Amino acid sequence: IMITGKHPFPEIEDTQLILTQIRNLKPRPVFKINKDVPLRLSMICEKMLEKDPLFRYHSFKEVMDDFDEFYNSGQAFATKSFKPGETIFQENLSVFILTRGGFYQKDGAIIKSDFEFNSNHEKDQLKSYSWDSNSWKANENLTQALDGKWLMAGRVKPEGEQRRDITRSRKTMKFLIDGYFQWTAFNTETFQFFGSGGGHYKAIEGTYVEEIGYFSRDNSRAGASLSFEYDRKGKDWYHKGSSSKGKPLHEIWTIRPKN
Repeated sequence: IMITGKHPFPEIEDTQLILTQIRNLKPRPVFKINKDVPLRLSMICEKMLEKDPLFRYHSFKEVMDDFDEFYNSGQAFATKSFKPGETIFQENLSVFILTRGGFYQKDGAIIKSDFEFNSNHEKDQLKSYSWDSNSWKANENLTQALDGKWLMAGRVKPEGEQRRDITRSRKTMKFLIDGYFQWTAFNTETFQFFGSGGGHYKAIEGTYVEEIGYFSRDNSRAGASLSFEYDRKGKDWYHKGSSSKGKPLHEIWTIRPKN
């Protein structure tokens, strides 16, 4: 109420119905009630109110760590670095800025990455970069069923599976780690960048949910929550539902081989 000026659920006087809502309904995201609330602060509130204990904060320290990160960001820029690379977006406005990443080598605290993609390449011409990892802070270690690096491998059509060659230079890669997801479409030969999106995700008992934090092609997609069915079959992940445009999709992703 202090943040939005409203109760998390519709105001009613029936105590039993209120308790039922608290137990079973997910409140609307704070930033959708009050658009002046930064997305990161909204996500902290949502995590506090999670129905599933697995996805709530497990200690006061975790809460304070997220608040410290939020305040230190100045409520403006939030940099989520999926090493060996980085993705930067303006979190409170959900504006995508850049993403770049690739294969890396480590020498002490120095991490050098040879990029496969760099959305800012036309401006900075960078194909490699080095970071000093001494200042890095590890994200929460949250292991889920779909964690890993995936390549788009095809689609399921009415007439059957249509597979694509995952060794070709034009790739769409998605990786999932510690409750975060990111997909990126790029070409390793031409260094073209075609798009990227990411945010938080959950994968539980055949249901995969994405909370979009940024989307390079359309900033207005940020804040959307998309739910899909998933099925793991060996090295493949079958991904079925509707896209952020509402169009039906049935994709096949496969674990990316180690190069």
